Amino acid sequence: MTIEEMREKKKELGLSCEMIANLSGLPLSTVQKVFSGTTKSPRKPTIDAISRTLLEQDSAYTAHTDADRKALHEKEKASVEPPCMYPVMDESPAMMMEAPAEYKASPDSGLNTLEDYYALPDERRAELIDGIFYDMGSPAIIHQYILGEVFVLFRECAEHSDGKCEVFISPCDVRLDSDDYTIVQPDLILMCRKTNIQDIRFEGAPDMVLEILSPSTRKKDMTLKLHKYSNAGVREYWIVDPKNQIVIVHYFEDEDYKPVIYGFDSEIPISISSGKCSIDFAKILERIRSYYGQ
Repeated sequence: MTIEEMREKKKELGLSCEMIANLSGLPLSTVQKVFSGTTKSPRKPTIDAISRTLLEQDSAYTAHTDADRKALHEKEKASVEPPCMYPVMDESPAMMMEAPAEYKASPDSGLNTLEDYYALPDERRAELIDGIFYDMGSPAIIHQYILGEVFVLFRECAEHSDGKCEVFISPCDVRLDSDDYTIVQPDLILMCRKTNIQDIRFEGAPDMVLEILSPSTRKKDMTLKLHKYSNAGVREYWIVDPKNQIVIVHYFEDEDYKPVIYGFDSEIPISISSGKCSIDFAKILERIRSYYGQ
């Protein structure tokens, strides 16, 4: 199978990179690099192992009815453990007293699909993750303020490097796993492969994703989406926490990576740029303080 054929079969079967890694015995990072295009010329044994796994899964899936396939998808998804989280760095009273905000899920039984997602009323903004809807409330002013500043800095960075990457901000649909069960809307997307801007959504994992925490999305962004982005092949994930004025960077391409926590007064390197780009959050902090008269 060619890499493009493998991508199509992965999408058809609704398999994540982690599922393929577990079934094939390959390292997760190797599978992610193949499907994201990071590895331009994968080794033949790697291609053979992934192809064999996809063909075996295709044979198994054809023996099931549509209802059986959904049950199998849920079983495989439930068997995957989320990645380790970083330790809580701020134990101030304000942090400890904050109750985690619950995000809403659709009461429907069974899995929702892309067809259900695009049937939602225009005024309802939601994400579809593993067949479950998560409603998204209106972002706070500070959220949008930071997003605007971050977008400008990322775009400047992209323009002054090799110019191969484009920056996009929410709301943009991302069919993260290239299956029918997940559509997300990251706050900021860095896409380094050729993109047709006439399309209604992005297909597959972006190279980099940034999310800005808010009370209604904190739990989802720090656990569920962290897990999804890692499995789908996102190379780098930034979590911006306005409340504690920190940025948590997850660089998934490092097999032994540990999340790195930066303060808003830091200049933060974009790891996938190989040292060519960094974002000076001190500029954002200065503008925030100026805005609030501090």
